[in-house]
Amino acid sequence: LVQEVNQQNQELKIQATELKQQSDLVRQQNLELEIKNQQIEEANRLKSEFLSNMSHELRTPLNSVIALSRVLVMQTKAKLSEEEYGYLEIIGRNGKHLLNLINDILDISKIEAGKVELITKEFSIRKTIAALKESLEPLAKEKGITLHVNIPADFPNIRSDESKVRQILQNVMGNAVKFTERGHVEVSARCDAHKLLLYVKDTGIGIPEDKLDDIFKS
Repeated sequence: LVQEVNQQNQELKIQATELKQQSDLVRQQNLELEIKNQQIEEANRLKSEFLSNMSHELRTPLNSVIALSRVLVMQTKAKLSEEEYGYLEIIGRNGKHLLNLINDILDISKIEAGKVELITKEFSIRKTIAALKESLEPLAKEKGITLHVNIPADFPNIRSDESKVRQILQNVMGNAVKFTERGHVEVSARCDAHKLLLYVKDTGIGIPEDKLDDIFKS
């Protein structure tokens, strides 16, 4: 009986030691978690401070660019060629678009909420693409490539978030022009009762076949 009691006591001591080790481990993990939470809070504080500073640093000069381009448009129309005057109008339009993008990016509430609000309305996708073509034309000419847009004049309007659609097309068309050294870039569209299809084709470097499956991976 004494031997059995001693054995039970020994087992209890072993269990007590294991429980203490587990307790120490949980305490250490809680301490590490608290440190990580503090680091996250500090990172969020620095992010908010950075966005606040960038808001001023980006918006102030951009507003000046927009205002000065508007002044030049009004005062120099008779002194400039039609092409030069068109460039000034492009600067003004792109400046306003860039300002809208910056406002979206620097909206802290949207970032912290983890969502982007869509503002849908009916608009002409043909006019949106035409405006993008106009803004990319100088770069295309400088590189010696042609930029074609083949969209029928009676192409129907679509209902979506115009700003987001423009941003997507700006990225795709801009990359097509950027990575095409010779030849052309062509934008076309077609639609049926259920969907709208936009095509951007170029004679650039393309994407290796073994990388095609990775395009839409996050």
